[in-house]
Amino acid sequence: MENGIIYLILFISLTTAAFTDLRGGKIPNWITIPTMATGLAFHTVMNGANGLAHSAKGLGVGFALLILFYSAGGFGAGDVKLAAATGSLLGPADILSAVWAAVIVGGLCAVSLLIIRLGWGGMVQWIWSWLKTLVLLGGKQPALPSRENRLVLRYAPIFALGTLMSLALPLHWSSGSARDGALMF
Repeated sequence: MENGIIYLILFISLTTAAFTDLRGGKIPNWITIPTMATGLAFHTVMNGANGLAHSAKGLGVGFALLILFYSAGGFGAGDVKLAAATGSLLGPADILSAVWAAVIVGGLCAVSLLIIRLGWGGMVQWIWSWLKTLVLLGGKQPALPSRENRLVLRYAPIFALGTLMSLALPLHWSSGSARDGALMF
């Protein structure tokens, strides 16, 4: 019962964020902040101080994982807050799985978009050029393309899909998962 409520809140939050991100390129605070508060409050009511700690750890892990991408210019602040909100609902182990699945989905989407836009040879040439520039700059990130030439992926739909996939598949990082009987790796 407890997981069903969490999953319903999560589904509503993720689908709403995905639609607003696709429509306007933003994930508004009116989605993420109440979701964070709901996760913290729900787990506290259901499990006391341990529930609060579990939810706060999930929020922190979700935030920490995506703030790295945000600081590199890869994601927006709304994406970071969405991961934190998702973590507050799922806890630290499941947000790790969700972010990992979303990174895989995002990578596949990015490669697909590159192939569609540049063709197979153009994509390989672009990646090779980017890697050479990265090496020549001594590990510093190469300059990003101009705004007009950038490939834009809205991350909320990708994050939503990755999160839902991670919950549907029984693969988790640790025994701290919300579900019993999961295969650990």
